[in-house]
Amino acid sequence: MSILSTEELCVSMKGIPILKDISCEIKKGHLTGLIGPNGAGKTTLLRALLRLQALERGRVLWQGVDLTDRRSHELSHEFAYLAQGQNVHWPITIDSLVALGRRPFLKPLSRMSADDHKIIDRVLQQTGLESMRDRVITTLSGGERARALLARVLASDSEIVLADEPVAALDPYHQLSILEILKDWSTRGHTVLIVLHDLSLAGQFCDDIILLDQGEVSVSGPSSEVLTKPNLESTYGVDFHLGESGAVLPRFRTRKGV
Repeated sequence: MSILSTEELCVSMKGIPILKDISCEIKKGHLTGLIGPNGAGKTTLLRALLRLQALERGRVLWQGVDLTDRRSHELSHEFAYLAQGQNVHWPITIDSLVALGRRPFLKPLSRMSADDHKIIDRVLQQTGLESMRDRVITTLSGGERARALLARVLASDSEIVLADEPVAALDPYHQLSILEILKDWSTRGHTVLIVLHDLSLAGQFCDDIILLDQGEVSVSGPSSEVLTKPNLESTYGVDFHLGESGAVLPRFRTRKGV
């Protein structure tokens, strides 16, 4: 069942079309991958869904309700967003950082309830950070910091999580760790939309995939139907070898005379 969708969504910046008639669906309880070359419009689409980006035309629908005229802060209970390249530059403990994920649900000057603390404890356990909760964020490794930032997002307990390249610049262990957490989150009934560049990881973890090319949906559907040689080669302009284990390996096409 579709929980989030767009209808003929168009976005332009300074007169330049960025998204062109985007119509797509995100299914409830699925981990959906958003892939495509650099500049295809992936981040812009996430921001449009969150109403952080002005629309030229088209609609964003949440469970059939039109969100097009809603402001971004009005969606903070249902949507959680992990932006690309987020970092923390002040000395705050993991526990305090994750607690920030509950702020949209607190009234002014009020304190967190016992239920808020239970959610934080659960998320710290799910992300493997429970024993580290008193560590200062600036003392963590890149992979640990990525998990802490993700935990803050998950602490919102929102129905849908949108994450923009959350495994970029991480080593394989922490890439798999982050994606395992997001996959588990979707199996618990939440919905996850994630921007990825590693197509092997997309094939391994994503239920569905939306492939963007030059601001348009090239193809969308179950991962096995999207990650095919014809789809990938026509979009990325390189050859692909699809391994039996799900590996998706790009390689440059042989040039004449080489």
